[in-house]
Amino acid sequence: MSPLGLFHTALGVAALVLGAVVLARPKGTRTHRIYGYSYVVCMLLLNATAFGIYRLMGGFGPFHVMALISLAGLVSGILPVLKKPVSDGAMVGHLMGIGWSYIGLCAATAAEIAVRVPALRGSTGGFVFGVMASTGVVVMIGSIALRRYRGRLMAQMAKPALPMVTTATLP
Repeated sequence: MSPLGLFHTALGVAALVLGAVVLARPKGTRTHRIYGYSYVVCMLLLNATAFGIYRLMGGFGPFHVMALISLAGLVSGILPVLKKPVSDGAMVGHLMGIGWSYIGLCAATAAEIAVRVPALRGSTGGFVFGVMASTGVVVMIGSIALRRYRGRLMAQMAKPALPMVTTATLP
């Protein structure tokens, strides 16, 4: 593996771990932002390094197109929260953009694992089937999970309501 390929792989592993931590921890906290921005930086570098890898296709290919789509999802997920104050609509955009970014990362990881299976490497049909099947399964599962947990995640991101102050509660 080339140094660029090794760096690309390390970035992918770091992004997988950081994304999982962001998903598992409470939303809207300082820790969430630190891990989240770290994920974004890893993903930006991961996609940038993808454009320097040509061994598989010999030139610009479908994986480079997927890197462009990944960048679009990442940007659509981070831009809504950069403008303050963040509206509820922006939070939905953030959740969906970053959610799909992570699903895409998981799908790319599954495709990379599939192409390493010796039985699939012998023919173009096996290679294409392995990539499409693994990617399709991960995207389907990710889509269901994102749809199923969207309400719960949005509730975690919601700002807590301020306690109501009335004349009865004043000293």
